[in-house]
Amino acid sequence: MEKSRKILICGLGSIGSYYVRLILNKWPNSRISILRSGFGTPKKEELLVENVFTENIKAILWKPDFCIIASPASKHLSQALFFSREGIPLLIEKPIGIPYQEKKLWQELILISRKVPIFVGYVLRHHSCAKCLKSYLSSNLVGEVLEANFYSGSWLPSWRPSIDYKNSVSSRKDLGGGVLLELSHEIDLALFFFNEIKIDYSYINKTNALDIEVEDQAFIVGFNDNNTLINIRLNFCSKIDKRYIFIRGTKGEITWDIKKGELDYELTDGKKERKEFNESKDDLFHKQLERIFEAFDYSNKLLCNVEQGISVLKIIEQSLKITKKGNL
Repeated sequence: MEKSRKILICGLGSIGSYYVRLILNKWPNSRISILRSGFGTPKKEELLVENVFTENIKAILWKPDFCIIASPASKHLSQALFFSREGIPLLIEKPIGIPYQEKKLWQELILISRKVPIFVGYVLRHHSCAKCLKSYLSSNLVGEVLEANFYSGSWLPSWRPSIDYKNSVSSRKDLGGGVLLELSHEIDLALFFFNEIKIDYSYINKTNALDIEVEDQAFIVGFNDNNTLINIRLNFCSKIDKRYIFIRGTKGEITWDIKKGELDYELTDGKKERKEFNESKDDLFHKQLERIFEAFDYSNKLLCNVEQGISVLKIIEQSLKITKKGNL
């Protein structure tokens, strides 16, 4: 019989609401409570949960078995520390936090995570294409990798059509908005496939396409220890929605079209192949939660741990420091 977990979800924005619906669908015996600031608009998901708390202490007294932090990124670190200090396992939605927070607090979270399971929600790691691509790279299918390109371009106003994008978390600097944090999946994937990255150049820009206070375009160039050129291009000011990874090696090329769920390779000897994986957003989030509920010993390397989540944040911080600034 399925275990009845008591799950606390911090935040009831679009991702918090999504987690409520997904968990009740996949694990119907779950008991869910919400922790909200008390200032947000009422949500229909509030009718699906046991409690709606507005104070951390009251949420702790409910004695949750697990906590999902789905609040704005600016609140992630303080909430993660509060609940993990109580020994409660966590999933922190990406990104793990925002740039330039106190290093000693991050160090404390790292130390806690060695005793209390804490994961970061970089869900694209759980796509079957990611597993397949990692296998191709490990087997040197395309030979020595010369360059890797990560691209994500989309149109922010279409992300959440029911709300004004100018007032969304994505558009507000104080809540951890901006394209670097919002589209940090690509940075995590670059680290996932190529380990450490040394940033050589970055260009962070606020275009005239959107009337918002944060950057909507970023271009990062770096290298790994094998001198592989790594390019990461992010924007949410493009009306043509594309997301892909392109890798070129001495023996061929690999392309992962993330939108289509297709992985192609073509080798210099003429061999080519396409693999298609029909995985929905629900499938990926379900796999992530399933692995978290089963992998409290950190045995599953697809799960992003605290130190890896901080590594993504360090790339963002470094990119902001060295940027050839655009219209910011």
